[in-house]
Amino acid sequence: MLVSKNQLAVAYTIPTLLSEGVLHYVMNVRDYIHYGITNRDPMQLKAYGFSMSWPEFYTFMNPTNVSVLTETVVSHSSVKNTFFMMGVESPVYGENSPIEVGVGVATSFSNIQLSSECAFNTGGYFLVPR
Repeated sequence: MLVSKNQLAVAYTIPTLLSEGVLHYVMNVRDYIHYGITNRDPMQLKAYGFSMSWPEFYTFMNPTNVSVLTETVVSHSSVKNTFFMMGVESPVYGENSPIEVGVGVATSFSNIQLSSECAFNTGGYFLVPR
């Protein structure tokens, strides 16, 4: 099944507009114009020492479908310079395929950042290091 240009435009535009980066930029511009505020913290949900950022959304054109990846970052106030990443990729148009889930961790010290991520899917595949 081919994906139409309109379907592709919707699958790309809506996730992009809802991503944290775009929303953060729009709110920064609004705050600067209306209130003179020059810096705004990223959108986060905070509870019990945990901070979870508003997700980023990415659209991928695969050989058999179009999929959207939703990815967010979680950190805890007791663990400095370390955060955890979580993501889910699922098809939105085209052929059905297994949902992929990714988890990872990143840490930094001095000017060096180390990160690792593993992905697995519901189609019977096991961990795939990235």
